[in-house]
Amino acid sequence: MTPGELLAERFLIEAVAATGGMGEILRARDVDTDARVAIKVMIAASVDRDRFEREARVLRKLEHPRIVRYLGHGETPGGAPYLAMEWLDGEDLEHRLSERGLSTDETLAMTQGVAEALAHAHAQGIVHRDIKPSNVFLVGGRPDSVKLIDFGIARGQARTRALTRPGAVVGTAGYMAPEQASGSEVGPQADVFGIGCILFECLTGRPAFDGATPLAVLAKLLLGDPPRVRDIRPSISTALDELTQRLMRREPSERPADAGAVLEALSDVASVVRATSIPAPAPARPSLGTRAEQRLYSLVLCQLRAPSASPDATVSVDDASAAFAPLREAAEQLGGQIVSLGPVGAALALESRGSATDQAELAARVALGLFPSREDVVVAIATGTAESTARGPSGPVVDRASHLLELREPRGIRIDEVTRSLLRSSFEIRGDREPFLLVSEHAHDAGYFLLGKPSPCVGRDRELALLEASLAEALDERVLRAVLVSAPPGTGKSRLIAEHLARARAAHAELRVIVARAEPARARSALGLARQLVCATAGISAAMTCGEDARARGEMLRAHLAELGATDAPWAPFLGLLAGADIEGGEAGPTMLAAQHDPIARRSGIRDAFVAYLDRWSSRGPALIVLEDLHWCDPGSFEHVVAAAQRLAQRPLLLVAVARPDVSETFPSVGRDLGALELRLSGLTKRAAEKLVRSVLGETAPVPTVDRIVALSDGNAFYLEELIRFVAEGRGNELPASVVAMAQVRLLGLEDADRELIRAASVFGERFDAASVAVLMQADDVEVVRSRLERLCRSEILERSDNATYGFRHALLLSAAYGMFPDEERRAAHLHAATHLIARNEPDPALVAAHFVRGRDPQSAVPWLVRGAHAALDGGDLADARKLAQQGLDCGATGEAKGHLKAYQAYTAGMSGNWIESSQLSREAVELLPLGSVGWFRAATNILVGDATLGRLDNSFEILQKVTSLEVTPAPTGPYGRTVTMLISILMLFGQAQLIPPLEARLEAASGPTEDAAFPVWRQTTRAMAGMVARGDLGAALRAGTEASRALPSVSDPLLAVVARLTFGRVLGESGLYHRAIEWFEEGEAIARQSHMLYLADWTSVVCAAVCVHQGRIDYAAHKLGPLLDAKNPIIRLLAELVHVGLHLNEGRPAEARELADRVLDESSLPLLAAVGRQMRARAHCALGDHVAALADAEKGLELRARIGGQLVDRSWMQVARCEALVALGRVEEAQAALKAAIAEVDEVTQSLDDPDARRAYREEVAPNARLLAMKIAQQ
Repeated sequence: MTPGELLAERFLIEAVAATGGMGEILRARDVDTDARVAIKVMIAASVDRDRFEREARVLRKLEHPRIVRYLGHGETPGGAPYLAMEWLDGEDLEHRLSERGLSTDETLAMTQGVAEALAHAHAQGIVHRDIKPSNVFLVGGRPDSVKLIDFGIARGQARTRALTRPGAVVGTAGYMAPEQASGSEVGPQADVFGIGCILFECLTGRPAFDGATPLAVLAKLLLGDPPRVRDIRPSISTALDELTQRLMRREPSERPADAGAVLEALSDVASVVRATSIPAPAPARPSLGTRAEQRLYSLVLCQLRAPSASPDATVSVDDASAAFAPLREAAEQLGGQIVSLGPVGAALALESRGSATDQAELAARVALGLFPSREDVVVAIATGTAESTARGPSGPVVDRASHLLELREPRGIRIDEVTRSLLRSSFEIRGDREPFLLVSEHAHDAGYFLLGKPSPCVGRDRELALLEASLAEALDERVLRAVLVSAPPGTGKSRLIAEHLARARAAHAELRVIVARAEPARARSALGLARQLVCATAGISAAMTCGEDARARGEMLRAHLAELGATDAPWAPFLGLLAGADIEGGEAGPTMLAAQHDPIARRSGIRDAFVAYLDRWSSRGPALIVLEDLHWCDPGSFEHVVAAAQRLAQRPLLLVAVARPDVSETFPSVGRDLGALELRLSGLTKRAAEKLVRSVLGETAPVPTVDRIVALSDGNAFYLEELIRFVAEGRGNELPASVVAMAQVRLLGLEDADRELIRAASVFGERFDAASVAVLMQADDVEVVRSRLERLCRSEILERSDNATYGFRHALLLSAAYGMFPDEERRAAHLHAATHLIARNEPDPALVAAHFVRGRDPQSAVPWLVRGAHAALDGGDLADARKLAQQGLDCGATGEAKGHLKAYQAYTAGMSGNWIESSQLSREAVELLPLGSVGWFRAATNILVGDATLGRLDNSFEILQKVTSLEVTPAPTGPYGRTVTMLISILMLFGQAQLIPPLEARLEAASGPTEDAAFPVWRQTTRAMAGMVARGDLGAALRAGTEASRALPSVSDPLLAVVARLTFGRVLGESGLYHRAIEWFEEGEAIARQSHMLYLADWTSVVCAAVCVHQGRIDYAAHKLGPLLDAKNPIIRLLAELVHVGLHLNEGRPAEARELADRVLDESSLPLLAAVGRQMRARAHCALGDHVAALADAEKGLELRARIGGQLVDRSWMQVARCEALVALGRVEEAQAALKAAIAEVDEVTQSLDDPDARRAYREEVAPNARLLAMKIAQQ
């Protein structure tokens, strides 16, 4: 319909308000009342038409202020049904929750409104059946003004079942009740469940049941337990949490009977919540008392889809029941658990049995039995850990299987990566990424491939030689020989056998090779392996035995017996009975008829037939028979095989039985019964494992990578291949889930108490002690825990170190144990671990923080992350400091804590050379930190260094004024000493020497008793720096630097270690003790680079190069300068260029020196660089004979030095240039006066030096001083 049309002579169409898949909403006006109207027009298919008309009938029956008001319904002139309702302005709850959410009071008001609406509907016998946020409308956007909408699937309370759309149930996944999702009877309690889901989402901000696909949501709904509000939002009152939990109980009978009962409960809860003026107290840490654990499951998920692609196509419950009958049969046979996922979905959950590979293979065979025989059944398999519940597994494995099932493509059995890895050697699998396609089962002796290449058999030369010798003896002596090969799962039994079969075929063309496998599914079936062996020798395929009728199998067996000349053998009918083959044409002979009524005769006849048949078959030539997985063999088959081995003692036959070590539990004398040589496989040696790694990854594979793979594999061939694959795929830092699954199966074999212990231990990570594990287990006796830990060490699960701590033998076992924790149990364990570590004064704050983060308590983690980042900075680990600071910000740090973390990030960015980022972060930090605090000073220092480095001096004066004028009460700590020292170095850059003495005085005022070993070193370093720069007192600077150097061995702060060495080296360089200065510089640079303090490393390197120039070590200076001339940091680059000017001067290239000095002076406005630049340019001018320019630069440089303080050597060079220029210009008297003053300064400094070596060096080794003294001699 179009605007302007009149519908039903009442509703004037104004505009199309919205459109959707089912129809459109028109905005109209009721000409009778002038009220605005919403008209829903149906334009979809007939099934939806029924729903549409049902909504109209229901709304007509319901009239309530909380339910959208019915105004009329009918058909448009075009025949489309319509429904007229009151027009609502506002927003639905779904939109509100996506934008800003609701407060607790708003949530209670909204929930009460929904309950009022439903209470009226329930009183009328109507169940809404689709309570969800999008069907709750907030009129005017107000939560206390609610209208319930969309009664399209509402029903009366008559308990009926209906057809359902393919792959779905009527309702919305995530909000519908379990009974509704499973297609069971639905009553008012289904709406109660929906109220609970909405209440949960409003209180926590997340859906109660969510997943990647609708089927995944259904699986969580039907298999898992409802989550608790207070686990996510601890401040919610207990009463509200308990009510929400009660509304979402799995059993309808455990929920309130209807919405009226919900209203009463809400009223009670609201009075409690509103009477409380403060938030409810946080709950105690989650309990560890359930002792739940995750177990390994292979999940076969099936869904019945309609044969037609039509949207109207439906699937009946009877269709689904018939389709899933094979799944139920498999569950009964295998001991698996069948779980219904609504009327058209089902899952078979197979729990770990023996090994992960067995479990995955069983799942694969079940799936192959369902598909493609029923192409309307879609199948997916996923393997992984899940929490075991009475209803089935609950966890990520369900999500993965559901996701695979929901995919449109590819057609076939979809499997996840873990299942693919576990099936690799025995099934044909297609695809190079998930989802993989399971196609079929391989022949038992199919080749072995790794990354698409044949996988070599390594480390089994001795075992292969023994098998080959046994075969040779059997053939040469025409006797039966038997070998029993035993080893744990993953050791490489099948790989060994495959290699032996390949070699045997190559060496003996006439050899017949037969492989039969005992399967877990047939472990409880009579004569399963015996039947397989008969069919294998007769050429009847496994597919034939499963899928064809007995008559067809009978024809094949008769043809085979004819070849053996045994068609009329009296034992032939019994052989047919064993093989499931009708060889008598449906008419049993007298012998068989008698056996049907005599079980003893039947068993005896089958055994004799089996032995006689193998005797006849083996008489035709040499053979090699392999019996795989003998540990799954049924007792009857084993007896038959033993009897046959005794009968065939003089046949040229090698019998190889392959089993796990636990085969002796079923058949205690297996080796003796078979007359077999027992061959026990051990793990691959280190050398063999390395050989396989390099054969696949190449000889150039890095040694650390190879070593890690070999160590983690621990001799297990399966682990080794999976680890190699992950490395080749670029996932070398991950542990393959298939390998972890295998390790978990090993751990599942432990006693319950031992599994509980290793789960608790895994929470602490790589190392733990008995006392900590005991606390987590809530065990009273630590010694009992310790003795169990020792037992696990003897079982090679754990290992003990010399300091009485324990650890897992390798990372795979740690990951496996940790993965066995259910999510909530793991969270609780980490919170308990954090509390325990705090109580025992754990020295590593980052470790405490990690437990809080993993326990999903980020706010508690923040203060520990602040401490951890600070400790990392003090330890010189910039990368760790930055990582911990970011974690703290990610955890929601606010206020002062956020300021500290920003300051730490700024510091690490600056030390790494990223001063733009450092400056920005520092400015954010100073706004959050208390003015004048150590943290504030740290951030302010970063701002000043960053601005100086970036040439943004104008931005810095305000912060500089604050820094120097703040009145603080300093404490004698390392951080304060560091702040003052760094500030003084910045003031030197800015040319603000007059501000240094007040800072130094503050530091001296803090010089009381202190336990901080760093503070005295910072204080002496500051004295050395201030003495050299602010006062020109080289003697005091040398004494302070010497004191600092003596205390350095007791200091662990790498920043202090670098700054102290840099400062003392500069003092030594000023004194002319160049050799010692360079030693200190090189030590400092090495520490800086090791600690990733690149800025300080480059600074130290450039100062060292300058001293090398003074000493005349030109080549070494040039070597140091090389990379610094291209430094990204402009100050470092300009300093390097100034040192390069000195190189030009020393090598007699004054023109190049002047040109480079000009460029530096043009580019830099920093007073320090300007002073050095003028000094060097003055010397270049002198060398070029431009004495006027030389005098100008020298005098301006001396004036600048008088103002900014600083290097005495630099001042002496300026005085040399000034004197030489004055003499050249004929101003002799001025030159004499200048020279006299300069020499007096040299003498004064010399007198301040206590060290005789320093006094001599200052006068003789410092070039400008020696020049001045020489000029004095020349004047006499």
